Amino acid sequence: GMGIGQNAKDNVLEGNDVRNNQQDGIRLFSDAVSTTVSNNIIGQNARYGVYVDSDSPFQLTGNTIFGSRVGVLLKGAATASEGSNHL
Repeated sequence: GMGIGQNAKDNVLEGNDVRNNQQDGIRLFSDAVSTTVSNNIIGQNARYGVYVDSDSPFQLTGNTIFGSRVGVLLKGAATASEGSNHL
């Protein structure tokens, strides 16, 4: 899938079709800072559709997430700006 980390800052993942990955669809690692994940189709991944392991704020909005073992895993102190996701 797609991973954001290594001190990445202010990234936008938008309009992607992320399916059938061996682990996670989209993962935000602990050093990802202020990432926006919006308007993506995320499905049928072996582990998590979206895995957030970051204490940084992020936005998760307008995504369609389906068919993975777990749709969304939030691990860390950050809270998401969420809105209009379809799980």
